[in-house]
Amino acid sequence: MCERCRPIFKDRRFRQRSWVATTTGVQFADSEHRTLLWDTLREPPDPPFCVYVTAGGQKQGWISLGIYLSTSRERYWVGTDWTDRPVLIERAWVHDQAELIDRMRERKMPKQVLLDGQFSSGAWDRAMREEWTDDIEAVLARVGDPRWEVVVRAHP
Repeated sequence: MCERCRPIFKDRRFRQRSWVATTTGVQFADSEHRTLLWDTLREPPDPPFCVYVTAGGQKQGWISLGIYLSTSRERYWVGTDWTDRPVLIERAWVHDQAELIDRMRERKMPKQVLLDGQFSSGAWDRAMREEWTDDIEAVLARVGDPRWEVVVRAHP
């Protein structure tokens, strides 16, 4: 292992937290930077850059980003610890999903429900009363798409 890589492997933050790396440095998502990932996905930095989103903080999923450097603000890679390789994201697609995610989160829908599509009967009843069953159907159509999982997990 080279001398430049060794410190990164030893620093647990790269495994345990989500982060964004640019030519000016690395910023970790934390309580002070709650919107870091969401803001980055919607308005990526100038290339080159790397984005890593962790779900569990246990795997070294970021390692695969070494060969998937993002060189475009319109189409870029996001490393995860739940897929076997980075996920290719289009900025326009993120913007298209933003309103749906915002609406569902404003309705207090947990991220896990947006990820697995397991809406309770109470959620369906409420959606029928308030006339937003189309949003539930839209979420269900996206469940299983790795891009959807990235944007849901990145949403503050």
